[in-house]
Amino acid sequence: MNLKTAFSSRFKIGAAISRMNLDCPGNMKFLLDQFNSFTVENDMKPMFFLDNEEMFSEPQKYDLEPKLCFDFAIPYLYAAFRKGRCVLAPALYTFQTGMCASDDSLFP
Repeated sequence: MNLKTAFSSRFKIGAAISRMNLDCPGNMKFLLDQFNSFTVENDMKPMFFLDNEEMFSEPQKYDLEPKLCFDFAIPYLYAAFRKGRCVLAPALYTFQTGMCASDDSLFP
C-alpha cells in the first residue's frame, strides 16, 4: 500500500518537487504513486517571477508595478496539465494562488 492511500481518509501526503523531478520519469512515477500533494521548491518564489531585464530597461515604468515573467512556472503547469493536477504557488506575492492547468491554450 502506498502512502497516499494509507492516509487518504485523514490528510494528503505531500512532497516538494523541483524541475529536475519533472524531467526524470522514474522520479515522477514514484512521486505520483506515493503522494497526492506537491509543492514547488524554489521556482515559485517571487524573485523568479520578476522580469529583471525588462524592469531595468524601463525603471520608471515598473517602479510600482513590476513586470512579471512566468517562464519558471510553465514547466510545472505543463506537467500538472498532462497529469490532470493543479499547482499551488503559495509564495507568489505573499498570497496563495491556485493555478490550475486545465486548458490546452496555456501551452502553445
